[in-house]
Amino acid sequence: MRQIVLVLMIILFCDAAYGQTQPTTTSVDAITYKLWLQQDWDTLIKTGNDALDDGFDFYYLRYRLGVAYYQHKNYHRAARHFQKAFDMNGDDDLLKEYLYYSYLLAGRRHEAFFTEQLFSNRTRRKLNLGPDRPLKNVSLTWGRQQGAPSSVTDTFNSSIGSEGYQTVSTGFHLFQIGTEHRAGSRTWLSHTYTHLQKSYFLFSNTGGLPVIDPDETVYLNQYYIGSTTLLKPGLDLRLGAHYINLLNYVTTVTPPPRPRTVRTSVTNSDFVGSAAINWRLSYAETGFSSSISNLNSATQLQQNAYLSLFPFGNLKLYTTSVLHYQSEKAGSLSWSNNTMFTQRAGAQVINRVWAEAFISFGDQLNVVTDNGETVFNDTDIITSRFGIRLHALISNRLNLILNYNQTEMLSRFTPDGSVTDLPGPVSYNTQNLTVTILWTM
Repeated sequence: MRQIVLVLMIILFCDAAYGQTQPTTTSVDAITYKLWLQQDWDTLIKTGNDALDDGFDFYYLRYRLGVAYYQHKNYHRAARHFQKAFDMNGDDDLLKEYLYYSYLLAGRRHEAFFTEQLFSNRTRRKLNLGPDRPLKNVSLTWGRQQGAPSSVTDTFNSSIGSEGYQTVSTGFHLFQIGTEHRAGSRTWLSHTYTHLQKSYFLFSNTGGLPVIDPDETVYLNQYYIGSTTLLKPGLDLRLGAHYINLLNYVTTVTPPPRPRTVRTSVTNSDFVGSAAINWRLSYAETGFSSSISNLNSATQLQQNAYLSLFPFGNLKLYTTSVLHYQSEKAGSLSWSNNTMFTQRAGAQVINRVWAEAFISFGDQLNVVTDNGETVFNDTDIITSRFGIRLHALISNRLNLILNYNQTEMLSRFTPDGSVTDLPGPVSYNTQNLTVTILWTM
């Protein structure tokens, strides 16, 4: 009897063991194909990721996972799987379309540019892309800043006996034109010319002769060239060089016995060089940049680290945190160090319209951002900034971008020599609005 029971147990154990069929590439392929036909995207994502965890990885598995994430509008994850499928077999035209739009809708435009080059003429006609032009986009920007109110500048008068000078920004006008074009299969160059006409209030006292000029003007002509090289999907290297030419007319008073007002022109050239490396992951993007500059007769070294998060894998909601660290040396003075922080958050508010808000803390003087393209070289300190940007996609090729920001400034008296009785700093606010039209080729 015991022998019979033992034999039955062995048979049942063997049947159970054989009943637990181990997954194979064939079974995973069949299951995910069935789920793909049924458009059961949630189950397909779970089943596909479990298969990847078990060591299965083949073209159709990646392809179907990419489609599932794409249907969920998780374009970052979709691009990851489509890129893996492309690395295994890059001949499928439909796969290239999915990969292109995943990159494009995730905001990863240089990877989209690179993928677009792989399209056949038939695919380009199908997607209404036109010929593959080296020129990618052209932009025009107009901007205006409202400077300090008269209540701030009215505090200056001839009773200030300290020798030196102090300035307060009273506004500027800005015009900018930019373009981006292909310089190789994996490299793109951007060019930006900016003309800025800035007015400011000037108080100076030299040799006991005070001068108050409410309408001094400085003219800036700037040229920026930047390059982006796609080292591989998800990793790029960016370099930038910025040249700034300043033309200023300075008002002085000749000493007695025959004092008279004299205006002389002063020109100056400043440079900014920068480099950055950026990594893009499934739900995040991070990077590090460094720059060197000689703004306002000083030397600046700056490092920046940022982290962007995309909780839904798309541009419906995203945040970016940036930490800036600057070291500056002016003349014979020792190096001074300063830390700044910027926080941005953006979201899609309606179809084809996005809104982004930002706030920045920390004293900012001679600071560069955007890989050296944007330069804050005002002689007054920026103590904080906040603003909002609206990005409207008017058509598939035309973008309208509105930027408004408010800046809190701090004006300090610059003494001439060892002056001890200095006037106190002056705080004031400025408001800035820029309008950009971007045409994508």
